[in-house]
Amino acid sequence: MIHRLADLPDDILFLVFANLECARDLRALALSCRRLHHLASNDGWRIFVRNRFPSLAPPAPATGSHTWQQLAESMTWQSRCWDRRSLQFQALLPHVEPRRNGRQQIGSRSLFMSVVDAHFDPVTQQELAVWGAGEDIVARYRERQGRGRASKTSWHKLDGKELGLSVGYDDVTTIKVVKHGSRRALVTGRHNGQLSLLSAEPDSFGERIAQFGPVPDTNTSAQQALEQETINSLDLLNNGSKGLIAAATKSTLRIYSLPEDAVDEIAPVTTYDVKEHVPTSGSRLGCAKWMEQGEAVALALVGCKDPLRYLALTPAGWSHHVAAKSARVEREFHIKYDRTICPNSLEPVYMHSGARRGTSLLLSSWRDGTIR
Repeated sequence: MIHRLADLPDDILFLVFANLECARDLRALALSCRRLHHLASNDGWRIFVRNRFPSLAPPAPATGSHTWQQLAESMTWQSRCWDRRSLQFQALLPHVEPRRNGRQQIGSRSLFMSVVDAHFDPVTQQELAVWGAGEDIVARYRERQGRGRASKTSWHKLDGKELGLSVGYDDVTTIKVVKHGSRRALVTGRHNGQLSLLSAEPDSFGERIAQFGPVPDTNTSAQQALEQETINSLDLLNNGSKGLIAAATKSTLRIYSLPEDAVDEIAPVTTYDVKEHVPTSGSRLGCAKWMEQGEAVALALVGCKDPLRYLALTPAGWSHHVAAKSARVEREFHIKYDRTICPNSLEPVYMHSGARRGTSLLLSSWRDGTIR
């Protein structure tokens, strides 16, 4: 018979660590005896961080610089700031250039739909904000220096015109910050259908690491490429062992593996053709999101009956399904399910911070004003 908590097997204690509500509880537990302190120091803090903050994708501490306990304290602070909405909002404005006549102008072109992503490393206290500005990509790096000291800030820009890219046709439509080994990288999709992996490090910003195929056919007209191959959405799945990208165009969903090394072109692992399962004329794929730790992909389709669908991974491959409907909800709230979903409106919802195995709960917005 076991009379003390410290006498429980390691596996049971790890489950206890994973379900503690805050870092203070784990610290108190670790101070209660030598065995629990040893277990928390070796594995407990890592298990706590991985389970309590799954949506923040916390990085592993660099060897000799920080510990999992310090990372847990940093993540707890960020979580409390979010809960209290103690956030500081800033606006990043385009650079203003003086004209020869003394007047000012803001760039030569500003009519574009900007896309943005950000990354923060709690270990190094480095921030990265990156966005697509037409055919250009702009990044701001900031490294915190501690309380009372000014942060170090630097700016970098990938000039599309210098690369021979055109206004409008080559605009950046999607962008994601990802990890590439021990460094950062960008997955960027453009209006022309080009999907690339670029370096996001200051010393090599914008250098191409890999190209995701297939490359648009040179015989295809510009209008056809815009209609068929424009990258509408990107979603990244990182389950610890490998990274997968779900790239949605108007007619297809392509799944790629993130490469470990620089390569010329990466072929898709799987290609799903929407038209094979949705024969409705004028229908298109607007958005795709990973669900259930890669076991499913939610789809938002436009211009067809049953616009909310999903793909499920089976031993035989991907199977196509229509999301279930509630007759009671449809009757009570007078809603309809056909042709009314908003593209790019899907967001997986985690019921609690320990839901590391993914979720089957999905939030979506619809053109009748409802959130479902």
